[in-house]
Amino acid sequence: MPHPTPPPTPPRDTDAATPGSPILRAPDPRTARTRAAIVTGYSKLLREGNCDASVREVVAEAGISRASFYTHFSSVDEVALILIRDMFVGLADTHLAEHIRLGGRTNESVRGGQERLADAFWQHRDTLRPLMEGGQASAAYIEIVRAFSATIEQLLGHEPERMPAGIDPYVASVAIANTLVGLLTAWVTGSIETDRDTIVTHLIAMLPAWVSQPDSPAPHPRGGEN
Repeated sequence: MPHPTPPPTPPRDTDAATPGSPILRAPDPRTARTRAAIVTGYSKLLREGNCDASVREVVAEAGISRASFYTHFSSVDEVALILIRDMFVGLADTHLAEHIRLGGRTNESVRGGQERLADAFWQHRDTLRPLMEGGQASAAYIEIVRAFSATIEQLLGHEPERMPAGIDPYVASVAIANTLVGLLTAWVTGSIETDRDTIVTHLIAMLPAWVSQPDSPAPHPRGGEN
């Protein structure tokens, strides 16, 4: 006796969750909005000169509850660190794009990179100044150096042939960042009173020669090379 023909298999619903598998959901946009409101509110307080803002003041400015604040951040100091990191987003990508456009490192690209750095500090001076002068100045300075050194290390990673033998990219990045951030901090806090072009000229002069010099057919020798 012939076996009955089985019914056709229904098409698989690719959107349906497999039993036991996690259901992937898009991130809740309210989370991003709340975090942005907190950072924006804190930034506004800094620009108004409140360098030691409390959680109560931040949540009042952001229009949220204390419980909501602590859902996203552990302290006001953490908000400050996020704010500092955001200031440097895109600097490395912009520099690399210009490097590609110009076909290598040129005097124009070196100066352009330092101009963008100076402009970033000056643009955010009303936020940076109270951070650097308030009770969390040391933590803020360390975070600025950390964020900026990460940008420098990213740039150096795209040009390993420029690194002299025995130079560690991370150590070099931190050293360069400390030097440049020290000058820029003095500028935006008023310890140095000069114009932007003078600051840029000094930033370039303070860079190691193997960083600031335009590309040449004879890069620095690496270990084991003559």
